[in-house]
Amino acid sequence: MKKMINEIVVQLQKEDNHIWLLHLWEHCVIRNFERKLLEQDLDDQGIIINGRTFLDATTIEIFYPEISLKSRILSIITQAMTDISSNLIENEIPIITDEISYIDIDDEEKTIYDGLRATENDNILNLYESIDFPVEKISDKFSELVNYVKVAEFSDDKLDLKERSSSVRTKRVEDDCAVSKNSNFLSLDIKLWIKDTREYLIGYFLAFMIGMTEDSIVQKRYLSPNNKYLGYTQYIMYNGNAHILLLIDVKNIDRISIMDILPNGIFSNMSPKNFRRQLNGFKTYIGLYLSKYDLCKDILKIDDIPNSFSIEHLLSDIDTITIDDIQEFYERVKFSDLKKV
Repeated sequence: MKKMINEIVVQLQKEDNHIWLLHLWEHCVIRNFERKLLEQDLDDQGIIINGRTFLDATTIEIFYPEISLKSRILSIITQAMTDISSNLIENEIPIITDEISYIDIDDEEKTIYDGLRATENDNILNLYESIDFPVEKISDKFSELVNYVKVAEFSDDKLDLKERSSSVRTKRVEDDCAVSKNSNFLSLDIKLWIKDTREYLIGYFLAFMIGMTEDSIVQKRYLSPNNKYLGYTQYIMYNGNAHILLLIDVKNIDRISIMDILPNGIFSNMSPKNFRRQLNGFKTYIGLYLSKYDLCKDILKIDDIPNSFSIEHLLSDIDTITIDDIQEFYERVKFSDLKKV
């Protein structure tokens, strides 16, 4: 019989810190966790830990096979986050410096994130920037960062929030949009305030319809008419805001307007049958490609989430999305205020 794999997700958002500091924290916590597994004779229990750092947060995931291990693992995580020695910091700095010396993104990847420079005042190349902090200052910062950690645990279909960050946004963030263009690509960043998990799904569905399939708006209104192949959307969460990132190939295209691809009223004119086809396609896409980790990583960035909920129940909200929901979301985008990067 196939055994269920359980998962714990630890997330630390950047706040006002440089992402290098969070990347270093990720390295130190993972090394500490692995060392403490050895000390407690748990290194042979099939526990796996991974970490990923992006522009706005670092996320650590721990997989374990036996639910009886949960309490001990949660205890070790707490120890690993609160007991980071100066020696460990000194050992990890040259390793992370070597890691970020390999700039492994190309022009396409740089361009799709270009809009974040205007909407979030951030730059994808910050991931490859090293900061010269003395070890003592880093140690002090690490002691502060623990207060902003979120910890969630997955077992079966249920997510339980074990620790909440002490940082909560007190006011709505303004929606925004920005465009970037070079000789090869055009990118669009649509930034949307997300108040809860249902709005997260509405934003994801909007990104899906714009550019995630062969039946997308980008395919029909730009790629096919111009005999182009490359064009797609990504959906990311950054500091509690959803970002729909669009990238298209514009080589040898004399004129291109975002409003030609995404005109006003495009969703309100959609037939019920077409909307149903898109919605059912979105449900299939989510089932195929959205992992528990990716879902949890995104949801932890939303302020208004319950302490415990079923993933199946959360995803059932997809069936409640209407054409009016999509059009209302889309009308929040003010292309008249489009920023140019």
